[in-house]
Amino acid sequence: MEMTNLEYIQFNIGYTFKKRGLLCQAFTRKSYSEENKNALHNEVLEFYGDKVLDFIIMKKMSGYYGHVGEGNLYASNKTEGTLTEIKKKLVCGEMLASKIRALDFQYRLIMGKGDIETKVWEQESVQEDLFEAIIGAVAIDSDWNIDALTKVVDRMLNPKFYFENGFGEEIDYVQLVQHWNQKKYGQLPKYIVTNGVRTFSLLQDYNLGEKSANYQCDLFVGPFDSFKALGDTQKDAKIEACKKAYQHLKKNNLLFTWRDEIGEPDIDRAINQLQELYQKGYVSEPQYNFLETHDENGNSIWECSCYLESLKQGFSVIDTSKKQAKKKAAYELVWLYLGEVENDKT
Repeated sequence: MEMTNLEYIQFNIGYTFKKRGLLCQAFTRKSYSEENKNALHNEVLEFYGDKVLDFIIMKKMSGYYGHVGEGNLYASNKTEGTLTEIKKKLVCGEMLASKIRALDFQYRLIMGKGDIETKVWEQESVQEDLFEAIIGAVAIDSDWNIDALTKVVDRMLNPKFYFENGFGEEIDYVQLVQHWNQKKYGQLPKYIVTNGVRTFSLLQDYNLGEKSANYQCDLFVGPFDSFKALGDTQKDAKIEACKKAYQHLKKNNLLFTWRDEIGEPDIDRAINQLQELYQKGYVSEPQYNFLETHDENGNSIWECSCYLESLKQGFSVIDTSKKQAKKKAAYELVWLYLGEVENDKT
């Protein structure tokens, strides 16, 4: 795994590995280890991560929904059945997979050829497994440090948000804005919610005249932008503020694009960049072919041809180094794709 991928992952989960091999292992599918005998896959880490995640969520639920009171007895404001449902929704495959997709971690999986051909990274179960494997890797690397594990779960899953806001479909805008801010700035956006019935003139901000509400939410996205919204509940105010923020990002073309995902074309990273474009569904799978000839002194001369079926185009490059020829061919095709995208915009 490239250093840039390792740094990206560690930054987004809020944990720096002492043994980086564990992080690589968390992203390694069994299909890859079967093709590369010295590679260890992530299945055991998934097992540990699953148990750790359950423990962290139960611990946080016990503090949020109850307390030890009179007589040193624990009292909860939720029934066992309700707590079971909350926990089930927090750790279900759909939830964990959505968090992996929000971070684009699924594209960084280390896979065998069969997995790549069938695009297993798109499967919810594979994304869920990756989430658990990351938690398992942190557990082993940190020697089961509860503070480190809690921080990673908070960063990747943010359970407190769901304790406060529930799991309704209407919170999608909140998730979208939170994920955008995590990708862009490495942290969650900040909310300031105040209560008390108030009436605001919304003509300037919303063109809606006046509105009365019980709560006001001030949402701070990144270091500069802020958005204000009202709601009858704290949840409603947050959702409205996030909806306004997301619409602002979309209107001003601030949402992430493929170029944000892979960066500027770079000849040293071009092979991986082209592979990422393929894994993200922007282009078809790159097809490489090599032809070796020799000069009059018997030195190898390599011709690498790279073709993209989706563009119906390819490039051939000649170099004395096989690896360099492949890099150059991939680099030309990354630029070719960029040109196609720019042409589509005009």
